[in-house]
Amino acid sequence: VPTPRARRDGARGVRALLHDVAEAAGLVRAHREVAWAFGALFVVNATWCAGFYVGSVFLARRVLGGGVDAFAFILVADGDGNVASNLAVSSVYIRRKWTACFSAKLGLASGFLLLAAARSLPVAMLGAAVAAVGGPLGELPLVATLQSDFGTDQTGRVFSLRMIVEQ
Repeated sequence: VPTPRARRDGARGVRALLHDVAEAAGLVRAHREVAWAFGALFVVNATWCAGFYVGSVFLARRVLGGGVDAFAFILVADGDGNVASNLAVSSVYIRRKWTACFSAKLGLASGFLLLAAARSLPVAMLGAAVAAVGGPLGELPLVATLQSDFGTDQTGRVFSLRMIVEQ
């Protein structure tokens, strides 16, 4: 059984983990745009998880009068929008990363509103696809910034903090 190695500062276990998270939070706080992006990421993901995955079930069943198949079509439309956005965003150079990152939230919000107003399955699918476009459009510029603006010794901590915030 491998034994945990002590860090240079002597921290081990949970204390070392908390130290790394605090250090990453300090790095993110020092980068104004990334701090705002992480805050938005937390709010958007919490809303997305509660609103989309729970709300779409109720929308499919109670408003659209469908069942599992209607919910599945909404999920497929979300996946299609996500893949299409990934393909489009990954093939272009984005000069104004933060404009794209925060504009993506407007696309996500408009998709949410369309999904909430949907009274038919095609409109609900369109809303899910439009909302899904906001994910990669906002995430890819953020990831590029994290890779370029933080040193190699900091990138892992900052990406780990991003994963904590995202969940």
